[in-house]
Amino acid sequence: MHNRSLRSEIPTYESNLPQIMIDLSSAVARRAARWAYRGCLLLAVGLPLSGCGASGDNATAPSYKANNSFVQKGPYIRFSTVTVDELDQTLNPAGGTYTYQTNTDIGTFSPIDDFHSPYLSLTASGGYFDEIANAVSTDPLTLREYADLSSNTSVNINILTTLAYQRIKTLVSQSQMDFSAACAQAAKEVLAAFHIRNIPFIDFSGLNISRSGDKDSILMAISSIFLQAATTRAPADSLTTTGELTKLINNFATDLADNGVIDDGSGTLLPALAEASQTVDLTTLAKNLTNMYRKIVSLPTPISADNIVKWIDRDGDGVIEKYSLSQTNAQAGTDYTSANYIVAAGDDSTTASLYVPDPSTLAVMKINGTQYPASGKTVHTGDKITLTLTAGAQPMDAVSAYLKLNSTPVEKYTVVTAPIAVTNVTAMTSVGEPSDLAISPDSKTLFLASMPSTSAGSTLRNDGGLYVYDVTNVTNSLSPNRILLEQDADSGLYAGYYGVALSDTSVSSPYTVYVADSQQKMREFTIDTTTPGVTVGATTAITNLATSIVQAASGLSKVFLGTAGYNVHGIDVTVSPPTVSDTENITLQPRGLTISPDYTQLIAYSGVQAKVDELDIDSTGALTPGATDIANANLLPTGVLAAAYFANKQILAVGASGTELRFATVDLTVPTAPAKRGEGVAAIPAYDGTGIGVSYSQDTNMAYVVVMGKLFLIDVSDPVHPIVRGSLVFPNTVASSKLSLPPKVVASPDGASVYAIWNRAVFSLHIGP
Repeated sequence: MHNRSLRSEIPTYESNLPQIMIDLSSAVARRAARWAYRGCLLLAVGLPLSGCGASGDNATAPSYKANNSFVQKGPYIRFSTVTVDELDQTLNPAGGTYTYQTNTDIGTFSPIDDFHSPYLSLTASGGYFDEIANAVSTDPLTLREYADLSSNTSVNINILTTLAYQRIKTLVSQSQMDFSAACAQAAKEVLAAFHIRNIPFIDFSGLNISRSGDKDSILMAISSIFLQAATTRAPADSLTTTGELTKLINNFATDLADNGVIDDGSGTLLPALAEASQTVDLTTLAKNLTNMYRKIVSLPTPISADNIVKWIDRDGDGVIEKYSLSQTNAQAGTDYTSANYIVAAGDDSTTASLYVPDPSTLAVMKINGTQYPASGKTVHTGDKITLTLTAGAQPMDAVSAYLKLNSTPVEKYTVVTAPIAVTNVTAMTSVGEPSDLAISPDSKTLFLASMPSTSAGSTLRNDGGLYVYDVTNVTNSLSPNRILLEQDADSGLYAGYYGVALSDTSVSSPYTVYVADSQQKMREFTIDTTTPGVTVGATTAITNLATSIVQAASGLSKVFLGTAGYNVHGIDVTVSPPTVSDTENITLQPRGLTISPDYTQLIAYSGVQAKVDELDIDSTGALTPGATDIANANLLPTGVLAAAYFANKQILAVGASGTELRFATVDLTVPTAPAKRGEGVAAIPAYDGTGIGVSYSQDTNMAYVVVMGKLFLIDVSDPVHPIVRGSLVFPNTVASSKLSLPPKVVASPDGASVYAIWNRAVFSLHIGP
C-alpha cells in the first residue's frame, strides 16, 4: 500500500508517536465516551467502523489512499467520528461511505481504506479542546471538508475547510468549475473576509494548528477569532460555546456559498468576528494550546501568539498586523518611507491609491520609485509601492496612511514621533511605607508622608513620618537630599502619616504643611528648609483614621480631609486649633482627593475600588450635602479607580483591567450625568489590583499616572484626544512591609521632575533630555 505514516505528517512529534494514545486525563476519557461510536470498544484503534466500499463491478477501478490526518478546532479528542463519502467530479454521491474514529486526543485519524474515487466529502463530529476555556468542550462540534486524493493525500479537517465547504460545492455544481480551481477561489474568498490577501494559494486540508508556519498560523488565527466570538456571545444567547460556535460557522459558510462574499444580511456576523479579532487573548490561547499538546507529544517549538497575531486585524481598520507597518522613535518633522509593498498576481491591473485619515498628514505614494497622486494609478504584478510620511511635531504623535487597491485597504503605515524622555534618577527605599507626596510651588522641596514599615521578621520599624527633601538641583545625575524627618512624638513607634498637603499660600520656605495622621488627627507643621527646622503647630482631632488630604482652597482657608470612616471633613484652618466645620459621607475609603481649579468640586477615590465620588463646594468653602457616585461603567470598561482635575469640572478618569490602562476625559458639569469627551488605552503588565495613582500639572498640561510599575505621561491639552506622550518602567525595588498602599505621583510645577510611589519605594524621575 502507498500510505504515508503519521510520522511523516508530523515530523515534530518524532519518537513520541507510540505514546500518543495516552489520554489527556481520566476526565477527558469520560467526556470522550459521550461521542464514542457504538461498538467502538470492540474494534482496534484506527480501523474503520464500517465500510461500504467497492463492489464487484469496480474492483479493478483505480484506488486512492489518504494519509493519516487530523481533525482540529482545537484538536478533537479520541473517539470522535469521521465519516467519509465517495463523490464524483461534480461532488455528488458516487460510491461508498466509510466511518472512522479519532485515535488520539490530538485529533489523529487513519483512513486506511482504498477509495475508488479521488473526490471525498469528510464530516467530523466530536469533542474538541477549547483553547480559551483551557478544557474539553462539553458538546460535539461538526466540521467538514472536500478532498481530491489525486492531488493531495492529506485530509486534515478544520474550520477553514468547513468555511469553504459550501462555496466549493456551488462553484463546482453551479459554475462548472473544476475542483482545484474551485478550492483555490473559495480559499481566496474565505481569507479575504478576514482581510488576508497578497499570499499564495493555501490548501486548507494541509494545515495543522500545532505547527508554526505562516499558513498554519492563519488557521489558528481564524479558529481563535471564531472561538472568541462564540465565547463572548454564548452567555447572552443562552447557548453553550459550542452551540454558538456552530451557529457562527454555519452562518459564515452559508453566506459565502452563493457569491463568495459575506453579505451578512443580519448585520451581526461580521461585527461579531471583528470584535473578537480585537479582543481575543492570543497569549493565553497559545499557552493553553502548547501545554495541551505537550501533555501528549513532543512539541519543541511552542505555539506562538506572535505568529498568530500577524494574520489578524487587531484594530478594525481592515488591515492585518502583517501589513500594519510602523516607524517608532521618529524625529519630529522628518520623512520616513515604508518597505515595498509588492503587487501580487491576484491584484494585477488594480488601482493603487493613497488614503490619509487626517488631511493634515503629509504623505506621498510612490510606484516603482515615481510619485503619483493620491487618487491612484493602475498597477501590475510585481510593482513596488511605498508610502512616505512626515513625522508629527509632538512626542508620540502618530500619523498614518493607507495603501488601497481598488478601494480595499491592503497596507497601513504609521510613523510615531519619539516619546518624551523619562529617566529614573534614583529609588528611595529607606522611607518607611511611603503613602503620599507633595511638592512646593517653587519646585525646590519635596514632602513625603509615610507609615512605619516592618522587617522580614514582622518587627515594626521606627521609620514612619514626614520626610522633607531638597530637590533644588535634582537632574538625571543628582538625587534628592533629605534635610528633615519629623515623626509623631506623642504616639511613638506606631505613628505615621497617610497624607500630606501644602497650604496654597506656601509659595516658598517656610512652608505650612498639613498631614493626615494615623492616630485620628490632622497635624499642622511649619517647615523652614533654610535653617532647617520644624515648628509643630496645632493638632485637630477627628473621629476616624485620616487617609488623605488635599491642599487648602484659595481664599476659602479650608483643608479637606478624607477618613477611613467613609467621609470627607472640611477643616477651617483660620482658627487655632483648626476645626472640623462640615462632614459629608461618601461610598468609599478615600485614599486620594483632588479639587477643581475653581474650588467648586472635590473628587474622592480609593485608587483600588472601581468608583469615585464627587462633592460640591459652595462659595463659602462648605461641602454641599450629598455625594454623587460617578462609578459609571460607560466612562471606562474597567470602571474608574482614580481621577484628577485638569480643568474646572473636567477630570481625567483612569482604570485598569487585564493588560490595559484605560483613561478618559470626563465633563462633570452635571455630576449625575458625567459626559465622556475622549479616551485612550495603554499597555501594562497584567493588573493585580494594587491600585492607581494620578495627578495633574496645570503648568505642563500633563497628567501623570502610575500603575503596575509603569509611569505614563498623558497629555490632555486636547481633551477630545488625550494621548500618552511618554512612559517609564520602574526598576523592581521592594521593601518588606505588611501594608500595601495605592501608588501616588506628583510632578514639579516646572515639569522637570516627577516623584512616584510604587512597590514601597519612591522614585525620582527626570523629564526631558
